[in-house]
Amino acid sequence: MLNVAISVDSPTDYGPHADRVVAAACEEVIGEQRCPVAGELEPGTVAAWYAVVHPSDRGLGSVRIEFRDRTADGVLIEERSLTFGAHDSLKSRLASAGSVIAALAAAREGSLARPPRREVALPPPVPLVPMLPVAAPRPDWSVQIAALAAPTFGDGPYRVGGLGSAHVAFSERGFSLVSARVAGHPGNPSFSWWTLSAGVGTRIGERSAPFNLELSSELVLEYTHLTARRDAAHASAGQTGWGGRVGVAAVWGAWQRAALVFGVDGTLVVPRINVVVGKEEAASVPLTSLGIFLGVRFLP
Repeated sequence: MLNVAISVDSPTDYGPHADRVVAAACEEVIGEQRCPVAGELEPGTVAAWYAVVHPSDRGLGSVRIEFRDRTADGVLIEERSLTFGAHDSLKSRLASAGSVIAALAAAREGSLARPPRREVALPPPVPLVPMLPVAAPRPDWSVQIAALAAPTFGDGPYRVGGLGSAHVAFSERGFSLVSARVAGHPGNPSFSWWTLSAGVGTRIGERSAPFNLELSSELVLEYTHLTARRDAAHASAGQTGWGGRVGVAAVWGAWQRAALVFGVDGTLVVPRINVVVGKEEAASVPLTSLGIFLGVRFLP
């Protein structure tokens, strides 16, 4: 029985066992030990055929399979292209590539076993998988709006407001984000906060998963404005501070182009703000605050 060596050729890391997933799917069709991983062969070992899987994009939206004679640089025997749906998992895409390789090996082995019939002209082989155009993967970005609440933390004032943010992916799970927040606190003294932030984050699950968790960290620029009154007199002041924020968000893909988002984050901004009216301290804003938000994320 002839073997076909399997290799996944891509600079993108699809996991330490991506080529083994392809090989296992191939052996399910044509038998055990028929589809060894090329990188695990002993030096000097030569397989009858050599299959190389070339992903066409970082998200593995499509692959091109080269079926060659003996080595990775051998004569190209056949070539196939596969395009996957947006909701196909990474494992199922790799397994599909392995099934196609098995079919190519089985068809080739069958042609070697049958003696040629000179009196009958054989028709060209029917392609097992049609050559499909490579579809561009769906852009991986989103915008989000949410209501924001920050409960009283220590002796500081509570906050209510809203936020808007934008997320742009730079890898299968990593993304960058920018956000803006506006919040206020009524009373005497009254506060308002304007915040800009930018940072990076990562998804815990795959992009196509209906439910996901996201971890993020950001640098924060915050401007605090306050107004205090005493009898008929009043005064106002502002303070700019710097800091950082870490957060976690749960994302539920409730609709095809939108998702519900619930998150919690902690922010630290310096310097600390103390408000003194007359000779008495009227309020203070601590260095840290805890934010809770609920909103909607819109997808392309």
